[in-house]
Amino acid sequence: IETWSSLNIEINFDSNFIYLRSDNSKAGRVEIARASHTATDNAILSSIFLNGETTIINTSEEIEIKDLVNFCNSMGASIEYENKRVLKIKGQRHFRGTEFNVVSDLTEIVFFTVAALITNGNIIIKNIDKGSISFLISFLNKIEANFEFTNNSELRVWRKAGELNGFEVTAATYPGIISDYIPYFLILALYSIVTGK
Repeated sequence: IETWSSLNIEINFDSNFIYLRSDNSKAGRVEIARASHTATDNAILSSIFLNGETTIINTSEEIEIKDLVNFCNSMGASIEYENKRVLKIKGQRHFRGTEFNVVSDLTEIVFFTVAALITNGNIIIKNIDKGSISFLISFLNKIEANFEFTNNSELRVWRKAGELNGFEVTAATYPGIISDYIPYFLILALYSIVTGK
């Protein structure tokens, strides 16, 4: 809602809906109070059609945000990073069709990795941006799990019988371990406690 207000979009509510009018909307300065994936998506998508330049401050850093920026730019948007948490968007009126490969969902990568470790599995997860999972690589190294990159975009994770190192995790903003991943690590911890592995 703060994003829409910053862009002069009229906002009305009732008990069921939020109503927006963009008749007087204009580019502006959007300051996201707390870095959020959804707030950043909303700010980008609300700004790309507005005349003028919009600055978005305190953007989220997830790889999916960078993917959205690249996707919009491939259709004719003009979005640039001023630094890792500030975006500059020059509004455009005309966009074109595009073909675009979306990055793999990081939550799915974490889920399948933990599933392999719990089940003594041996899996290959394809289409991975290795740079986007540094938090997971660090975690796997810490617990001494078996993993390797079979090429730059395939992660192999396997487990033979044997113990993993104990671990502690703390939720943080990306590129740390975000709160969405904590339940999967909790399942791994509980499995280790119950089985002694």
